[in-house]
Amino acid sequence: IHLAISKVESQKELIFTGIIRDISKETQLEIEQKRNQAALVELNERMSLAANAANIGIWEYNIPSDSLNWDERMFDIYNYDKALFTGHFSDWKSTVHPEDFEETNNALSNAIKNKVAFDYEFRIIHHNGTVRHLKAMALTKQDSNGNVVDIIGVNFDITQRKEIEHEHIAAKNLAEEATRQKAEFLASMSHEIRTPMNGILGMSEILSQNIKDRENLKLVSVIRKSGNDLLLIINDILDITKLETGKVTLEEITFSLVRGLRSEIAELHDDGHSVEVI
Repeated sequence: IHLAISKVESQKELIFTGIIRDISKETQLEIEQKRNQAALVELNERMSLAANAANIGIWEYNIPSDSLNWDERMFDIYNYDKALFTGHFSDWKSTVHPEDFEETNNALSNAIKNKVAFDYEFRIIHHNGTVRHLKAMALTKQDSNGNVVDIIGVNFDITQRKEIEHEHIAAKNLAEEATRQKAEFLASMSHEIRTPMNGILGMSEILSQNIKDRENLKLVSVIRKSGNDLLLIINDILDITKLETGKVTLEEITFSLVRGLRSEIAELHDDGHSVEVI
């Protein structure tokens, strides 16, 4: 309760009057306000600790007044001297890489125009000339008329991630170039081997037509078959190079499985092997 007492003096007597008021609800409301305020302070501290741990800078830009606010981490990320900071849009503009400013500014303008979130990556240049890659994310805040008046967002450094991506791309390009050179080497080697092999096969074919002795004919047949087998291997090598370079083409060829087996059996029989057909 709340008690207020006043004193009234007269010639005859001394009178005290009092007013008692129940302030339970007011007291409870005050307690709740203090709790909420303490919780808000604790939440802000946690957010600040999390932002610092993640190296995240928080910024706010008021459009009507062209007022730009940075927290401590933003000055660290941009390597910006506080003494030179005027608190205007021009401070941020002066740090953005000249090649990235137009596209980044357009992305920011589109977010304001369409009243959507801002999410973009760009480069900045420190005063010492160091180039860093940043990721920016922000939300727009509107007034009662629906006009965007504030942009609140975060920045964080993604330079290391970008460097790793570039290394992966370079490694991928190097691997593709190595594969291409290997394919060219195998193709060239296969063609170089094919030329003398065609001569061997041609001469063995001529010899098989002119030799009458059965034993010598078998020897020539072995040479011819080995040459054909080697040509098949060369063709397989060429097919492998086509697969690796993505240039393989499928061919539709009509063939007889029975005729192919009979041909193989005939060659084996000519070589003196015993063959049993099931």
